[in-house]
Amino acid sequence: MKIDLRNISEKQKILDKYILERNNLEENEEIFDKKIIALFVELGEFANELKFFKYWSKKEKSADEIILDEFVDIIHFLISIANNLNYNDWKLEISTENKKIELIFLEIINLITILQKNKDKKILKEIIIKVLEIGIIYNFKIEKIFDSYQLKNEINFVRQNTNY
Repeated sequence: MKIDLRNISEKQKILDKYILERNNLEENEEIFDKKIIALFVELGEFANELKFFKYWSKKEKSADEIILDEFVDIIHFLISIANNLNYNDWKLEISTENKKIELIFLEIINLITILQKNKDKKILKEIIIKVLEIGIIYNFKIEKIFDSYQLKNEINFVRQNTNY
């Protein structure tokens, strides 16, 4: 499956610039590291809503809307990090073969740690692809991801204007 994230990248650049200007900040290593931490947090929140790792629990996963909202939060920080690294390989080929979700999550976690240290765009591309693979595993339609991203992007502007 082919996906083009160029439009999301451009929207994220505008939001990130707005956030930096509004808070009188400049893009630097500290902000980059905070985005990496935020990416880990959002990945954890997403996993928590899916509950796939909770072998001890009988609870069902959360509602699809909640899960998609958490997924889009991952996309926001991932694309923001990509923009920081001047990543521009937005036409991606995503595998639709079934893989074990636990293994994909562990791969993403390991790759994010590597990315924080060496800022390698090939590693970043692997992360983006693996995150999108998770979306496909959970049957998120690309149009729905894009629509949810746009909605969350608008919410993030409102949050900035209301001192969230």
